[in-house]
Amino acid sequence: MSERKFSFVLSNKGAIEAEEDIFGRNNFRDGIISLFKNSADPLVVLLDEPWGTGKTFFAERLYAKLKQEVELKPIYFDAFVNDHEEDVFIALASEMLSALGLTKTDKSAWDKTKKVAKILGRVALKGAVRAATAGAIQGSDLGEAEQEAAKELANVAEAELDQLIDSKLKNFSQDRLAFDSFRSMLAKNAAEKPIVFIVDELDRCKPTYALSVLETIKHFFSVAGVHFFLISNSNSLEASIQHAYGDVNGRAYLQKFVSLTTNFPVQTEHEKKQGFEKFINLLLKMESKNQEDVQTLKLLKEFLLKRSLQGNYSLRDLEKLSFMIKAALSFSPPKNLRLAPIIAVLLDLKLFEPRLYQKARNGTLRFRDIRERYGFNDRHPQEPGRDFFSIWWKCCLDNPGGQGWEGFGNELSFNFGIDDPKDVIELTIRNVIDVFPEDGAS
Repeated sequence: MSERKFSFVLSNKGAIEAEEDIFGRNNFRDGIISLFKNSADPLVVLLDEPWGTGKTFFAERLYAKLKQEVELKPIYFDAFVNDHEEDVFIALASEMLSALGLTKTDKSAWDKTKKVAKILGRVALKGAVRAATAGAIQGSDLGEAEQEAAKELANVAEAELDQLIDSKLKNFSQDRLAFDSFRSMLAKNAAEKPIVFIVDELDRCKPTYALSVLETIKHFFSVAGVHFFLISNSNSLEASIQHAYGDVNGRAYLQKFVSLTTNFPVQTEHEKKQGFEKFINLLLKMESKNQEDVQTLKLLKEFLLKRSLQGNYSLRDLEKLSFMIKAALSFSPPKNLRLAPIIAVLLDLKLFEPRLYQKARNGTLRFRDIRERYGFNDRHPQEPGRDFFSIWWKCCLDNPGGQGWEGFGNELSFNFGIDDPKDVIELTIRNVIDVFPEDGAS
């Protein structure tokens, strides 16, 4: 195992906050905060962006900034982490009570919350949450309710009918009072310091859970001084709606729950490149005084930056590839053959082009197979415009030999005892790429 120390950054929580503004979104963040400050009505704002574009990084920085604001009370809720919980109301309400300092010792607030939870629990057993919250009621709900009522009425004498109806009306009124009481309690506590409830990772949740979050927010938390900032991809939420309700207009239904839909500001190519470069430097941060490691990481960073722009990689893609790079370097022996151009491409193929990676493993990969993907060229090592990555892959896959190429063969022979450059791919896969144990690795 290598003695070199590589600084692993998996979630980047905290590290992103420490950066000044990696993706140039501070103005956008501050605008969102001003919007919540200046709104008298409760807002539900949806940040609609594709998967892997840095929504969670933005949410964490927004939350960190909100914690510095004396005029607002922020709450952060990871919906994906909590989607194993069936009771959405309990999950959201507990976060809210905790942020407000209304723990179990505050009997009034706690009792109001428990009453609503009990009512929803009773209704949920019958599979009619929507009806209980005066939301959209499906035809099947009405049909089941009519059948249930008919059965009940058939089992009671006429003299008991009035008593049964009175009981149902009384329960309905009590439920309404409990809902109103809970909302009033929230409004009172948010009167002096409005709440901004950040709900992250909705697009990774189970469809039923994501939809329940939207409906619960609408029916129980829509009160003055309570704002929500939802982070998701709208296509995912629309799919959740269609999953639950069938052939409906998911976009139109979604707008019932959202006050405003927004997107990240559009960046110039230069701004995008700067952001990716800072992000990659963060991902491949390392602790080592060994110059070989420093140079290897420098070349790998250059590769990742080029691929991020060339291959239109998402931030999540770069995070995965960066982790694989650090894992491969950390698990391979210190004095092993570790050529950055070979490692970078093999890991990229392993993650994104497994078919080509298998060809590399079985020795059938050719330079022409990867030339277009990575923008490689056939230039001679002594020609202007030569590319370091292209030269090494041309050498190791096609072994052209001759003047100008012999230097690479001599380097391999002198430093690593390798006589045939074609052996480099096989040795790198065996000793560097596949040394990190993975599920399902063959």
